[in-house]
Amino acid sequence: MAKKQKRKRNKVKNKFKGVHGWLAIVLIIFTISALNASYLLIQRINWLFTLPIGTGVYISMLFLLIYCPLIWYSIYLIMEHKKKAIKFSIIALIAGFIFNLWFYLVGLIILSQVTRLIIYNGISTILFNLILILIIISYLRKSKRVKATLIR
Repeated sequence: MAKKQKRKRNKVKNKFKGVHGWLAIVLIIFTISALNASYLLIQRINWLFTLPIGTGVYISMLFLLIYCPLIWYSIYLIMEHKKKAIKFSIIALIAGFIFNLWFYLVGLIILSQVTRLIIYNGISTILFNLILILIIISYLRKSKRVKATLIR
């Protein structure tokens, strides 16, 4: 019995082995984003059954239905040290950016009365997300540590 528990603990330790430093920070960012997007998706699905909703909610749900599985699968691939984690992460980041573009700017402009404050706030959020995404993509593509960690 003790050997079985020790093997389980070693297996859990090995999953996190190599996932530290900046890659751990990327994994934390991905996890927070995945939780947030999952919450938004559940909220949109709830609205589908409880409120009269417009086209914008359907479009948001479509983007979230694409983004959520991609980001969760990227997290899984990083935890499993798979090489294809880089490609799926980049695809997930691009899908997330498209959702952010819709959610923070295009959707607001099309579907509601827009003030300058909303536009400036949306643009600043989108620019911050774009800069963060470009940093993460360049890190995932060029880092020797990432290439050494994602080996399977």
